[in-house]
Amino acid sequence: MQDEIRIVIPGKPAARKAHKTAFLKTKAGKEFRKPVLDDDSASYQNLCGMAAQKAMGDKPPLSGFVLAEYVFIFPPPVSRMKKAQKDRLANGELLPCDNNVDLDNLMKNTNDGIKGIAITDDKVIIDCRASKRYGMKPCTIVLLSPWENKLLLTTGLNQ
Repeated sequence: MQDEIRIVIPGKPAARKAHKTAFLKTKAGKEFRKPVLDDDSASYQNLCGMAAQKAMGDKPPLSGFVLAEYVFIFPPPVSRMKKAQKDRLANGELLPCDNNVDLDNLMKNTNDGIKGIAITDDKVIIDCRASKRYGMKPCTIVLLSPWENKLLLTTGLNQ
């Protein structure tokens, strides 16, 4: 059994944006479409991959069912925060984040960056929890662990 893997990705989290499409031609002149990843998503995925490689060392990627937890920590919008909130942040507390970045797009971009390094594929993640917070040190924290027949969230259903 593998232990929990903790990946810390420094810097502001980046959500996956819609693919742009490039129209290309084959040598025979036939046109085809190729999806192109935007620069922000690509550089964030590279950063995720480097952080995953550091966390994994020489361990192989998780291949069985995986439980994943994500915490996306964004820099606070200090200009619109109250003094009490600024004080709480200064003391290291994480505050709820109300920005307009979708959690699912944050997870997609992060998973694409760690795929093949920390997990064999993002389809092995069968249970997850994600949250967005404001904090003084922007980063993404990913915890991965073997599922082992336990649910992350309480559903009230018998297992």
